[in-house]
Amino acid sequence: MGLTAKQERFAEQWFATGNKSEAYRQAYNAENMAARSVRIEASRLSEHPGVTLAYAELQAQSAANASVTVESLTRMLMDAFHLAEANKDPSTMVRAVSALARLHGLNALERAKIERIRSGHRVTHIESTYTPPVVVRRSVSVADHE
Repeated sequence: MGLTAKQERFAEQWFATGNKSEAYRQAYNAENMAARSVRIEASRLSEHPGVTLAYAELQAQSAANASVTVESLTRMLMDAFHLAEANKDPSTMVRAVSALARLHGLNALERAKIERIRSGHRVTHIESTYTPPVVVRRSVSVADHE
């Protein structure tokens, strides 16, 4: 689906600024338009299939150029975990583990139905309704990154 020059410019500016309204102002003659009108038109244009595709291609190209992958993010989080462990910083260790779990779709606690039967202040039963994500990801162990 071919785009006009203005639609291409909108997609590029949307990607560059992260702001649809600003992208619309830069791509189209919007100086006499009310802010609400710009916002509405920018939102409408961002849903155009060709513009959406151009935006997605820019994102993919940027990710490829930056070499940001699940594996590279996993390595960075494992490095952060090990640094926190060496510095005896348990809260940072927990944050790194949580980020790894989210990255790999293992955030069961966010997806779990937890039934608590309390005996004092202890949780005695947890029923998880976690279902694994459809996307297959390579499992990573701590030993892989030491």
